[in-house]
Amino acid sequence: MDDDVVEPGNAIRWELGASSWGTKKQDALKRFIEREYPWTSVLTVSHRIGLTICNPHVPGDTDRLNELLDSVDVVWTPAPRRA
Repeated sequence: MDDDVVEPGNAIRWELGASSWGTKKQDALKRFIEREYPWTSVLTVSHRIGLTICNPHVPGDTDRLNELLDSVDVVWTPAPRRA
């Protein structure tokens, strides 16, 4: 779940290469995981956590997180790099 784009400035934290620049982070990571781990299934949701939503028909943070976590077996987050 992310709503940001891979750019040259944040590429140091996103080691997917220049071919991912200009791509939504969730889509770049989905393509990488599906290419490297073809037995996995990746669901992406475009949603910015903490965004104020005034429309009752638009799902909020809790709804989106529950939607994602209902069928999750593993949640992977890369460890931060040490300098």
